Amino acid sequence: MTDPASTDEQIERIAEILVRFGSGEFQARVAGTVPGTTTDKLAFVINITLDELAARLAESRQQVEALSARRRELEAANQALAEAHERMRQLSRLAALGELSAVLSHELSQPLATVSLTASLLLSDDEQPLAPEQRQDLRTIKSCTDRMVQINRNLARFGRNGPTEVEDCSLRTLICSSVELFDTQFRRRGIHCALPDDDRLPPVRVDALLCHQVFVNLLANARDAVSSLPPDEPRRIAVELSTEDGMACCAIMDNGPGIPDDRRSSIFAPFYTTKAPRSGTGLGLAISRDLVARMGGSLVLAEASDHTRFVVRLPLAPEPPHAR
Repeated sequence: MTDPASTDEQIERIAEILVRFGSGEFQARVAGTVPGTTTDKLAFVINITLDELAARLAESRQQVEALSARRRELEAANQALAEAHERMRQLSRLAALGELSAVLSHELSQPLATVSLTASLLLSDDEQPLAPEQRQDLRTIKSCTDRMVQINRNLARFGRNGPTEVEDCSLRTLICSSVELFDTQFRRRGIHCALPDDDRLPPVRVDALLCHQVFVNLLANARDAVSSLPPDEPRRIAVELSTEDGMACCAIMDNGPGIPDDRRSSIFAPFYTTKAPRSGTGLGLAISRDLVARMGGSLVLAEASDHTRFVVRLPLAPEPPHAR
C-alpha cells in the first residue's frame, strides 16, 4: 500500500519540475519512483510530454533564428539597393555635369579668344598711344583671359578623358598654383596655409592637369576639415615636399578633427564620405588615387595621428644625360 505522505511529496516534486521547466530549465525531468505506482506512471507521462515540448521549443527557436537571419539579410540587401540607387543618381548628375562642361567649353572658347586677341592688338597698336595704367590694364586682361583659355582647354581635355600627357614640372609650382585657387576662401575662413619656401626639389614627370585635380581635391578636403573647428581655434593647412626612394613626395596636412580609426580603411572607397549629406559625392579620394596611379605614383593616408596627413608620391623626371 502506498504511503499517502510519500505520494504527496512526489506530487510536490512533480509540481516543482513543471515550474522549473516553465521557467526555461528545459532539461528538468521528474525522477522515477517505485515502479508500478501511480506517481511513477505519472512521472513517466510527464517526462514524455516534457521531451516533446523541449523538442518543439528547440525547433521553434531554430526557426526564429533563421527568420531573424533572413530579416537581417533582407535589411542589408535593401540598404545595399538604396545605396546603389543613390550612386546611380550621383553618377547621373556627374554625367550631366560632364556634358554641360563640354558645352560650356565649346561656347566659351570663341569669346575668350576674341578678348585675348583684341587685347593683344591694342597693346601692339603704335598709332593709338596708351596711358601706362591703360597698358597695364590691357596686360592684366590678356593675362587673365589667357589663363581662362588654358582652363577651358583643360576642362575640354578632362571631359574627353584622354591619355595622360606627362611633362617635366616643378612640384612646388603645381601645388602653389592649386593653393592659389583657394586663396580667397582661405582668407575668408581664417585658414593659414603654409607652403615650402624653396624649390630645390628635382622636377617630376607628371600630367599637370591631373596633378592639379588631385591637389585641389586634397586641399578642398583639408579646407572642409579645418572649417569644422570652433572659430576661436587656429585653422592650419601645411604642405611639405621631399624625396623618398626615388620619388617626389607632397604631404598635405591639416589640424582638423582627423579621421576616426574605424573609417580609415574605407576612406578611399568610391562613394564613401564622412561629410554631411549632399556635401560631397564620396568620389574625390577614389578618383585622386586612381589619377596618381595612372601617373606611376601613389596616394596614401599616413599613419593614425591627431590630424590628417595625405601623401602623394610622384615619379621624378629622369636626369638629363649631361647631368649624369
